[in-house]
Parts: sequence; structure tokens; C-alpha cells
Amino acid sequence: MKRVLLSLLAIAVLGLGGCLMQTPKMGAPEGAKPEAETPAGVEPEVISVAGAGAELVAEWTGIGTETTEPFTIESESWVIDWAHVPSEVKGQSIGTFQIMVYNVEEPDIPVVIAANSQEREADAFTIEGKGTFYLMINAANTRWTVRVLVTPEDSAD
Repeated sequence: MKRVLLSLLAIAVLGLGGCLMQTPKMGAPEGAKPEAETPAGVEPEVISVAGAGAELVAEWTGIGTETTEPFTIESESWVIDWAHVPSEVKGQSIGTFQIMVYNVEEPDIPVVIAANSQEREADAFTIEGKGTFYLMINAANTRWTVRVLVTPEDSAD
């Protein structure tokens, strides 16, 4: 009885495997233009609220998800400037963009969500507190730029 069951199981697995191998690949035909596009020549432009003379701590630009390298802030407050340009289908945004701030001393708990956007947007977020941080930038179907700045009056001497 055991042999019969094992034989039937082997036949079922082999039969299923054969079906899967013969399944045609799905996707756009070769040379087809993708339906979703970011507007041509449009780059994300960051608007700064940090003011003149702000010190740039770090900057990243990308098109997908990224976890940044850690950076150290020695002032009581600092700014994350950001912008993103999402892809569109038939005039509707299909992009998503989010920035989560983490302290390296507590990597399992986000300090704050500094951005959460689905439309083309540029903004800034002020954060209070010194430390060593990193950003988790969650993005899909969008081009983005993120900068971390310290304002002159908050810069460490």
C-alpha cells in the first residue's frame, strides 16, 4: 500500500512539474513600450526649509527602495528635505514613497515616518534629537531625492 501511495505521489509531482515547465512566460512582448512612465525630463526637486547656510549631512537619489548608511547628528534638531516624481498611467500616479527614520541604537523601532506620499510632491520634515540614524526609503514606481541637513543655528561647534 505504501508503495502504491508513493508511486501515485511521484506521478503527481512529475505531472505537475511538467505542466509548470510548459507554462508560457507572461509579460510584455519584446520591444513593447511600458504602460507606466515618469514624465520625460522631470527630476525631483527638493525644496529646503533649512535656510541659507544649512550644512548638508547626506544626500541620496534613487528609483527604488534603499536603506541608507548611518549618519551622525550632533545638533538638537535637523531636517530631512525630500521630493519624488511618481510614474503615471493614464494621468494617475502609481508611485509610492515613504521615509522611515531609525536610530542605530534601537533599529527595530522607527523614530518617525518623515514622509508618506503617493502624489508628486516635495516637502521637509524637522526632527528633534541627537544620535546616529539611518533612513529606510520605501519607494515604488517613483524617482526620489532625499537630503539630511543641519541648520546653521543648530550646527555643533
